[in-house]
Amino acid sequence: MTEFPEGNAVVYCEGAFHTTNGKTAHGLVRRTRRYRVLSVIDSRQSGKDAGAVLDGKRAGIPIYRGVEEAVRKAHDAGTDATHFVVGLAPDGGRLSARGRDDVKKAIRLGLNVDCGLHDILSDDKEIADLAQEHGVKIRDVRKPPPRGELHFFCGKIEEVDSLKIAVLGTDSAIGKRTTAWMLADAFETAGLAVEVVGTGQTAWMQGVRYGLILDSLVSDFVTGEIEHAVWLAWKEKKPDVIIIEGQGSLLNPAYPGGLEILSAGRPDAVVLQHAPARKIYDGFPGYALHPLRTQIRAIESVSEIRIAAITVNHEGLDKASILDASRLISMETGLPAVDVLVHGAAGLLSHLTRFRNRVHRKYLGALQQRFTEPNNTLEHLVAFDTLEIGPVRIYNDRFKAPYSVVKNGTVDTFELIYRFEEHVFDPDDDGSKNLAHMIAAQAAMNYALFCNEIVFRGPYDEHDKRFLREMAENTAREIYVKKLLEPNPFVVKGFPQTPVIKKQWYAAAELVFPDQKASAHTAQWRTRKNRYGVLLSGGKESLLSFGILNEIGNETHPLFVNESGRHWYTALNSYRFFRDHVPRTARVWTNSDRLFTWMLGHLPFVRHDFFTLRADDYPIRLWTVAVFLFGVLPLLKKRGICAVVIGDEYDTTITADFQGIPNYDGLFDQSIFFDRALTDYFQKKGWNLVLFSIVRSLSEFLVLRMLAQRYPHLQKNQLSCHMTHIEKGRAVPCGKCEKCHRIVSMLIALGDDPTQFGYTEKQVRNCLQGLAHTHLHQESAVSEHTRYLLSEMNRIEAQETLSPHPEIEHLRFDSENSPINAVPKEIREKVIELQMKHASGALKKKGGSWVSFDPISDT
Repeated sequence: MTEFPEGNAVVYCEGAFHTTNGKTAHGLVRRTRRYRVLSVIDSRQSGKDAGAVLDGKRAGIPIYRGVEEAVRKAHDAGTDATHFVVGLAPDGGRLSARGRDDVKKAIRLGLNVDCGLHDILSDDKEIADLAQEHGVKIRDVRKPPPRGELHFFCGKIEEVDSLKIAVLGTDSAIGKRTTAWMLADAFETAGLAVEVVGTGQTAWMQGVRYGLILDSLVSDFVTGEIEHAVWLAWKEKKPDVIIIEGQGSLLNPAYPGGLEILSAGRPDAVVLQHAPARKIYDGFPGYALHPLRTQIRAIESVSEIRIAAITVNHEGLDKASILDASRLISMETGLPAVDVLVHGAAGLLSHLTRFRNRVHRKYLGALQQRFTEPNNTLEHLVAFDTLEIGPVRIYNDRFKAPYSVVKNGTVDTFELIYRFEEHVFDPDDDGSKNLAHMIAAQAAMNYALFCNEIVFRGPYDEHDKRFLREMAENTAREIYVKKLLEPNPFVVKGFPQTPVIKKQWYAAAELVFPDQKASAHTAQWRTRKNRYGVLLSGGKESLLSFGILNEIGNETHPLFVNESGRHWYTALNSYRFFRDHVPRTARVWTNSDRLFTWMLGHLPFVRHDFFTLRADDYPIRLWTVAVFLFGVLPLLKKRGICAVVIGDEYDTTITADFQGIPNYDGLFDQSIFFDRALTDYFQKKGWNLVLFSIVRSLSEFLVLRMLAQRYPHLQKNQLSCHMTHIEKGRAVPCGKCEKCHRIVSMLIALGDDPTQFGYTEKQVRNCLQGLAHTHLHQESAVSEHTRYLLSEMNRIEAQETLSPHPEIEHLRFDSENSPINAVPKEIREKVIELQMKHASGALKKKGGSWVSFDPISDT
């Protein structure tokens, strides 16, 4: 194997340094292990530092006017030059007359000559004779190898189990090779073994161990040589990652390249290098550079290999606009984008390693190591630098809001979408703009613990800013306690090691609103008192809420929010029923569930296989109801609805304490405190809305009884299940999850038949058998009372002494959790009268005990 460095090099780049024709010299200035680079020759840039000219950072490599000066200066410094390396890469690969004269000067000065141009200097008799005369060697890097040494494609590439990444470009001379090396550096820093397979003369000069000079080969052998180089790198080194340098670009009129690498290298993914400020193909005026999306489609359509990331060449951009350019590219493509030369490539590794499970596990193992080490602060929870939301693009019936995560200069963007089945926005109206931005902002409340800043682009007024800051802080504390201090199956093994830290503020992120000039003016909403909207989920509480409000004579609007994933299955049966029977039914579609899943990929302490876990909770997020609630606000505004009702029962309002940290037990967005906070915000905005629950005084048990007895037509469409699936076109429960255990046990205790509501006999038996060892996320009094009734019915064998809790069959009014005035006066008496028909009475808290009272006459 060659010993590096081979010698001390003077790099020849006359008239071309810091132009695309000097890319070979650029590569050698930035890195090479084949030579020790002493200087660069370019009379136009003489007297400067090559690194400063190229990247704005001194490299200690001076630029001289000519070869004589370069050789003399090296000798005076005590390090004699040994190699004259042609660092030019002009179109056509030809050496100018001046260049030829300078080569001869170098030979006469005793320098070996390495040249990567198409002019084969060793075949030039004059130059060859001169070299022989002065005892120096000429190496023509592009000289075709003997036919007997070439390989034909044979399919052995399929043996390679390394992660293979091809770095292609949208043009020639755009930085593909540099990006390949930067990726290699990042992988090595992350603890992964990596090899770069070079495909051009510069990579050879930089000292790649494996490679070929693609454009020196007869076309029949190009794919075979690519395959052999990749295979040999794998065979001899067994690296985790192999990075293949691209040549030209797929749509370049003069240098079409990349198809051979896609076909023969069989990469798992492509990193595409792009210069957003470049408008024409390099060196070919009149040939407009194809748009980025066109280039992506071309690559993916001819190969079916996915583009994994866009790397940015910042030519023509000032430093301040590099991040903005990356952001725009990520928004346009939905792919992570970064200028690796400025920000490094570390931010891309989590995106690239996903294409090979073995490598991804190894990468995450090393990355997550720091999250299992003891830490006395919360700083190790900061997983990325910035989360940016907006600006929102608004249409009559939908809006799109980019969510951008920025980490180490890498921008990764997801487009959050809300779509309505009717026109609800005026894209030119300030109120519509403000409302859309506030809807889009809600999902971000879950991440203030994990980044340094959250940037909200667009029109927000002071009420919005105050609300978002308060909710972000509140949610940060809740997530810290419920998801990170308490056991969580979704986080990596060994986590958390963070001690319990008592702080006034837990959010790491500063909330930033940069668009001060954006108007957030909103007009007063015109509402009618008898119009109510019910946020329906397919669950028993929301169905009962609709039934009661509708029965007592209100104009009641069923409002569904359709997440794009399987979670929608829980609401599907109910939605179809209401769509077919209630004309005022409305549905909002959103991909918020996909946004939440996408965000998990940016939290390295979350298990990478989180999607395989069966659990009855979300991995991290706790601000969820508002994502749906804000989503229906445009419908409320358009329809003049005065109140939005959500189905939250008695036990969802909890104040708890975790080792001195006060919290809401992760249920803030289902508590009465949430109702009050939202109502206060709505009123300050002039939206004339209130938020409340009419089942706040009911237990889960009593909710189910009333729904089954009074509204059986609604009950038949009720579905509470974490793993709902479709059978014969209808959503059915899984019969295994914690919610199914709760529903089945309560239905039987109430004397109902669960098979009438989608459960099979086998599922019913399994739920009852598993009840003894299943932890139910419900009020303990409800759980014990249900088990008591089942035991009395001989449906289960009690494992412990059980006591009845008759209070759960009553309406329960508590001055803090379920005050009687939580339901507006206009409908309170009618609501209570209906509920009392199915309850055993009403109770109020007095001195820590429940006492009977008449909730109508006594108030």
